Amino acid sequence: MVALLVLLMVVAVLGLDWALRAYRRNKGWVTAPGALVLPLPEWAKLPVEKLTAPAGLLYSRGHTWLAIREDGTLRVGIDDFLNHAVGPVQGVDFLATGTRVKRGDPVARLKQHDVSVWVRSPIEGRVRTSHHGMKPDALSQDPYGAGWLVELETDRRSPDLSGLRLGSLVKEWFQEEALRFGRFLTGLSPQPAIPTLQDGGVPVSERLSALGPDSAAAFERDFLSLTREN
Repeated sequence: MVALLVLLMVVAVLGLDWALRAYRRNKGWVTAPGALVLPLPEWAKLPVEKLTAPAGLLYSRGHTWLAIREDGTLRVGIDDFLNHAVGPVQGVDFLATGTRVKRGDPVARLKQHDVSVWVRSPIEGRVRTSHHGMKPDALSQDPYGAGWLVELETDRRSPDLSGLRLGSLVKEWFQEEALRFGRFLTGLSPQPAIPTLQDGGVPVSERLSALGPDSAAAFERDFLSLTREN
């Protein structure tokens, strides 16, 4: 009986902790040094309620998604967190057809004015097709469809999918990443002049160019690398 009561108390404490964490994430609160809880300023918040993660896709910690197509090719694009974090791009650079990439190698570069970041391949393979005909606004308006970036092919009969997240597990991770991104922005010095997102489903804030080259490089390292620890 005592063991059961202890177990119930542990479950209750864990449940309360989970609920408190969820409440803080939804409110956009961050934990600052000294255990002070501070709300993120509006300009540092991402619209987490609008971030989508369709089922049937696999998601990488580098914020790319992977779709296994019927012919065995592997289609890759950026997820909705990265879509909103960067904002609409003006252009995309691709690798040449036939280029071999390892997991974590750069596979496409997103450009916004004079600032750019590389996104990484979630899997090992060879570039079969790059989406050269894609209009840049398709990337922000339909990142999981018309905004796909590249198709890879692999010599493996069973590609290595370790480390990829299922769509059902991604929404809470997006909330955590949005909070981490807000901390990243507010920790920059000087802080970037990022305009607030307008109402609507399409991001209009050019966050990437507002960061500038040095902070964009830090964002790429902290959020797009597959070798980081988080």
